Amino acid sequence: MQFFRKKTYNLLRWSEQFTKTDMVYATKGGFWLTLNQFFYSLFAFLLAIAFANLVSKENFGNYKYILSLASIIGAFSLTGLGNAVMQSVARNFEGILRKSFWMSLRWSLPATAISLVGAFYYLANGNPVLGLSLVAVGLLTPILNSASLYLSFLNGKRDFRRISLYGALKAGFTSVLIFAILILTDRVLPIVLAYFASHTAITLFLYWRTLKVHRPNDNFEQKSISYGKHLSLINILGIIGDKVDSVLLFHFLGGAPLAVYAFATAVPNQVIALFRNIGLLTIPKFAQRDIPSVKKEIHNKSLRLLFVLALTTVAYWLAAKFLYQLFFPQYLESVGFSRFYSLILPISASIFYTSYLEAYMAIKEKYIMVGISNIVRIALMAALVVPFGIVGIISAQIITKLCMATISIFLVNRHGEGTQVTGT
Repeated sequence: MQFFRKKTYNLLRWSEQFTKTDMVYATKGGFWLTLNQFFYSLFAFLLAIAFANLVSKENFGNYKYILSLASIIGAFSLTGLGNAVMQSVARNFEGILRKSFWMSLRWSLPATAISLVGAFYYLANGNPVLGLSLVAVGLLTPILNSASLYLSFLNGKRDFRRISLYGALKAGFTSVLIFAILILTDRVLPIVLAYFASHTAITLFLYWRTLKVHRPNDNFEQKSISYGKHLSLINILGIIGDKVDSVLLFHFLGGAPLAVYAFATAVPNQVIALFRNIGLLTIPKFAQRDIPSVKKEIHNKSLRLLFVLALTTVAYWLAAKFLYQLFFPQYLESVGFSRFYSLILPISASIFYTSYLEAYMAIKEKYIMVGISNIVRIALMAALVVPFGIVGIISAQIITKLCMATISIFLVNRHGEGTQVTGT
């Protein structure tokens, strides 16, 4: 066994002359992150089949609308603490985890208040499903978001094995409970309650488990909290921009078109999530290296990833109709929209530039990138949803992604030359 390990190690080191990447680190971390994404995608896929067969398009659209509302409301809390935790833990300041948990709970009060006000509005206007759903959002999401910081801690520790195992446990637990509800009823409220209750319970357990296994030290740096607050402010516009598509489609076209759109974007989004893990893997590494060498590396990595994603897009165009006929025959109208949306995949090769800005806590650059791109996204979607419907929303998504990629490349090229970041 030791012989094969040595041979594998030597082979990976030898391959670095071609990949220009730390292949030992990438193989170890990338394997677990890919495995995590595999389990998440598998359970999401199985749930999608269940939703397609057991829930009407109108009800599924209502369900997706409520989840989008929950995300938008949650934007008015400290959503940027996760990145701050990951950065601090990578430098051995582990005390930030507990502090961030309680701070996140306290700063979730505005989001809770917004949820309850929205709940009162819908209840007063005779919509108990949305009203009671927002009550659940207001009470459970603060706990869910705060406990979710365990994942940022594990990323900072580069404990990719536990990220994968915990991710599989979480995806399996929540999917089984939601599926059980779908077997019993297709009503929106029980499904929403099952979603938030199951996610909150398992995430709180995994947070406790992380504390027990790793026993974080008390080292703490205040600047990380400040960075997290800045990111939270930046994230408000980003989260709204990310979820406004569902809100606009629901209000202007209804629940059924939103369901069609959700199924059209589901597969490409899973592919994007898989490759996003590559960017996530690089953040702790980038944070401990000098800027000039990282800049040179990300240019080369991005070109290679662009080639891979372009091939992936072509393959998806060829396979999309068959996949929907086989697994989602109720949503065949989503095929054309899904092919169009998949054009976003090659643009996602810019993920390394975003990782760079995260690694070096480039706050000003993040403000510029997120601000401009999401203003463009929201404006385009608002302008295009009524005349062009789903096609208009997808067009806005592609244009926005291209805008964000261009801005991130420009900002990284301008960012502080000669700065040195040293790990601990």
